[in-house]
Amino acid sequence: PQGLGTGHRAILSKLLDESIVRYPPDAEVPTSESPVPASTIAVSKTSTEGTFSAEPWDDPPLSGADWIICFEGPDAAALQRTAELWQKGSKGISQAVTVLPVEVRDRLYTSPTIASVAYDHAIPKQGRSVHPEVLLWPFQRTDRWWDLSPLQRQALFLPMLDAEGNVTSPGHIEVSAPLVSIVHRRLYHHPVPEAGVGTMLGWFETSPEQASTLRTVVEALQDVSLTPDHAYYRCGPLWWGRRVPVGSLVAQLVANS
Repeated sequence: PQGLGTGHRAILSKLLDESIVRYPPDAEVPTSESPVPASTIAVSKTSTEGTFSAEPWDDPPLSGADWIICFEGPDAAALQRTAELWQKGSKGISQAVTVLPVEVRDRLYTSPTIASVAYDHAIPKQGRSVHPEVLLWPFQRTDRWWDLSPLQRQALFLPMLDAEGNVTSPGHIEVSAPLVSIVHRRLYHHPVPEAGVGTMLGWFETSPEQASTLRTVVEALQDVSLTPDHAYYRCGPLWWGRRVPVGSLVAQLVANS
């Protein structure tokens, strides 16, 4: 908000006011008639940092954002209305606002076993007071990845052994295992061509006490000697942020508009 002019702040506060969740009296969730998404999350950037990328990626989505406002919900029509509202309402300040429609698809893994390890013991979404820390990680799989067979791709996730049976590389599953019980993870897919085919956004939420573990694991995941599958990633910068009340963002915009 600090970098926006008065008129632009007024536009953004109006858009937020029209699209944030409205809870009916004595209700904990929106009614089925609600025209807005079921959940709104506001995140303020705290830092960004570069990543190892097997191939260059000049313009990954959201990497330059100072704020991310995430609208979620099971009602595709409500999400579509919200996207259209923001696309239309922010035309005059398009350089300051990016509208990025994404979807959570069915989980596709190289085997049911790997899917089970990754998600069977995953923790559900937590409130802002419990999980205020957010990491957004844009990435794509390179063409070389899709040239591999399913068995070859699965092997890259698993520990690698030498001829004597010694572990030479723990693999993605072992390296990321510490996150399963401390991080709520979502994987968004961006279907529009502007961001490139196969663009994904990894979204991680955790507590302040576990943020250092998340950082350590993410650093290890970029080490191809530990996780060989990362040699097939095109990565954008890591975007670190902190969840804040949506109302506080509205208040900042209104106070300066």
